Amino acid sequence: MTATLIGSVLPPLAAACRFDPALVAPVLQLLHIVDITGLVIYFSTVRFVLGI
Repeated sequence: MTATLIGSVLPPLAAACRFDPALVAPVLQLLHIVDITGLVIYFSTVRFVLGI
């Protein structure tokens, strides 16, 4: 959730600072990778605890 919030705030913030919003696009991709990794860890832990 934090990554989504940061990802949605960065482009308008970059535009307000007169930077090209496309420059923060790689950051957005990194945030998606962080979200996906967090979900994989979470579900792996749940599978381990529940013995599924």
